[in-house]
Amino acid sequence: MRLRLISHPPAPMMLFTIAFVPTDLHPLPHNWDSQLAILNATDLELPRSIYALDLSTWLTDVLEEVTFDVVALTVSAVFTDGHTEDWPLMDRACVNILENILDDLRQSVLRPAPSSPSLPPPPPSSPVSPVFRKPAKHKKQRSLLMQLVQYIASFLRIVKNANVLR
Repeated sequence: MRLRLISHPPAPMMLFTIAFVPTDLHPLPHNWDSQLAILNATDLELPRSIYALDLSTWLTDVLEEVTFDVVALTVSAVFTDGHTEDWPLMDRACVNILENILDDLRQSVLRPAPSSPSLPPPPPSSPVSPVFRKPAKHKKQRSLLMQLVQYIASFLRIVKNANVLR
């Protein structure tokens, strides 16, 4: 879903995209699974994304774009099926919030970019040369095959001794 905020020139238009990464959720949460079963039973179209089943994200799956036009004082919503709805933007509190967002945007565009923090100077090089140690000698270990052979051999000796004692 794209959010557009159109303001009076020469202010820039603000564009913001909300996108959720597709995930493979198996098994689905119980309520999502129930909703899919209901959609299948009523022959309704299945959602294009699993996020349409979630109460907190369904709107991002249903809307393609929402435009807040502060100049024309309208809100326009384009749905994923291509249908468009327009409403007047009459709530003054909403207009004030949108204008505050635009003011913040203008200030951030006009404000010089902060200089990158300088890196601390490298530590002075030591006149002492590093000491190189001889790598530790690798201990020889028996292979798994040899361990199994030894185990079987000792087992056979035990069984042989047990048979001799009888």
